[in-house]
Amino acid sequence: MAIRVDIQFHLPATTTGPAFSTLPVGVLGSDGQDWRGVQEATLRALGDLSREHGIDAVAWSCAVLPHQSEETHGHRLGVVFAYTGEARDAHVATLAAGLGEGWSSEGFRAIPRRAFPSLALQEGAAYQLWVEGRRGLSAPRLVVDEGELLQTRLAAGTAKAEDFLPDVLHALGVTTPSPQSGGDDSLEAYKVVFALSVCERILEADGEIAEPEVEFLRRVFPTARLERLGLLDRIRFLSLRQEAASELTAHMTHDARLTLMGLFWRAGQSDGDVDATELQILRDAASQLHLDWDEVEAYLHEIW
Repeated sequence: MAIRVDIQFHLPATTTGPAFSTLPVGVLGSDGQDWRGVQEATLRALGDLSREHGIDAVAWSCAVLPHQSEETHGHRLGVVFAYTGEARDAHVATLAAGLGEGWSSEGFRAIPRRAFPSLALQEGAAYQLWVEGRRGLSAPRLVVDEGELLQTRLAAGTAKAEDFLPDVLHALGVTTPSPQSGGDDSLEAYKVVFALSVCERILEADGEIAEPEVEFLRRVFPTARLERLGLLDRIRFLSLRQEAASELTAHMTHDARLTLMGLFWRAGQSDGDVDATELQILRDAASQLHLDWDEVEAYLHEIW
């Protein structure tokens, strides 16, 4: 039986909250697919926050790249708790206890652009939050595949009740529409969403973002441009990102897609060098844009 999503959940306007991360295998299980394990820990933390502090919150899940250290390398699974009102250290302690062992506090962080709303608690009711894209409603989740932490989606039309925690209500996560958010299908919005997502992956590939890389993002993706396209709305950003590659492949010229690859190469060089991890991200982007890598290499060699 397909899941029915016939109610809406209005997400809080705040974009910063207590953040935590953990090694994926600790919560996703040995096969890297146990998303319910993440949901159970998240809902437990939401429940503790509500009972002890009277706060209803939304959990945003994401794959994060922490700063490199001797203790940890590579992808970690993250969650940011967003709620109305001031976030306090007491809230962090309560959430940490609810999540359990293996989760580390990351302080107070902004919700990453690639995060997605996962679970929410409001007036004692738990909500599984869905995202709307051009292909319909889906519930994003994270899995480990060949050592990589990847985002997958369950479509409402094919999902089953056993895919989710019992007794949760299924709701579409919505934000208050922005007056600048017109033109949902504009090619420019898809282009910016895709380009910003790829550039951020490249710049975060070594576990930290240096000042030249920050300046690169500010210059290429100024806040005024993102606001004009309505991309400061994270739900809208996420919805567009799900379809961005297919839209660009269908409607951008071949030369324009090659030009995008030039932008991604510039992002990799903004810290002085393009390493093997960044090169793989470039290859992935080329594949998503249906570009032959040999041709991309020839183009990059020609302009650099």
